[in-house]
Amino acid sequence: MDEFYPGQTILIPNSSYEQSETESEKLIPTTEEPGTDYYAVIGNTLKNIIQAFQQEQVHEEPIIEVQKPKKQPYKPKELPPLKIDSVMSPLQQNLLRKTLPYRYQNQSWRLVYSTREHGISMGTLYNNCEREEPLLFVIKTKDDCVFGAFTANPIKPRHSHYYGTGESYVFAFDYSDELETFHWTQTNKYFQYTGLNYIAFGGSSDETRTNNSSWAISIDSDLARGSSFACSTFGNEHSLYDDGNHFEIYAVEVWTIESVLNKNIKKKERFNVYEISEEFKNSQAIGKRTETI
Repeated sequence: MDEFYPGQTILIPNSSYEQSETESEKLIPTTEEPGTDYYAVIGNTLKNIIQAFQQEQVHEEPIIEVQKPKKQPYKPKELPPLKIDSVMSPLQQNLLRKTLPYRYQNQSWRLVYSTREHGISMGTLYNNCEREEPLLFVIKTKDDCVFGAFTANPIKPRHSHYYGTGESYVFAFDYSDELETFHWTQTNKYFQYTGLNYIAFGGSSDETRTNNSSWAISIDSDLARGSSFACSTFGNEHSLYDDGNHFEIYAVEVWTIESVLNKNIKKKERFNVYEISEEFKNSQAIGKRTETI
């Protein structure tokens, strides 16, 4: 035969083929009955032809390399300035804003209490902050040192126990406006204490209510003096006040952050603030009965 193609069976009559002694080229009989023609498939010869044909039919497709776009480094959006009147500079405001929990970073601030606007009174501070959350306490000393604390909980006036959550932290600016923050170390849960005579953040032992040498920040009831020491709650190994442990206060500010969730909660709480007197309830009941007669 002159040409071969894949799948073709090559049949050769037994009478016209001289059997080769090579084992790979022996004819394989298709039937064992005598007197019939024997047909066989040529071994190596046919195998080589098929392999050659298959190699010609294989077309290598070009490999297309898909280049994935390179991931750009994450760049946080620049937050707009707060435009608030504070003892903090605009730079300090922006730096402190970035340390807040993420859900509060792009929200507006509202002043709840300030010694410059509301007078120097612990009672006024408690009354103004009682239903507000979260709260940001900012202290500025008479020698222009700025530090404070963040708490996600509302104030509990004249409370005799520590309370708060692990979102609480304390912070301090140095004189070159470098900000340092100290977060919960999980050593204890002495987040904040709001007693009759002082406000305190952090602690190192159960005796912190009588020993102010363990508080990260404490503010006296006259809002004129305070102290700061190393504290295990937040892990600050030194005072937040640059010039020692005791300081004189120039101003105290307390800010709340107006998130959408907080606004909705406060709207619901307003309906529970005022209590209806029994006399008013009775008058309303009488009026209703009169209308139904």
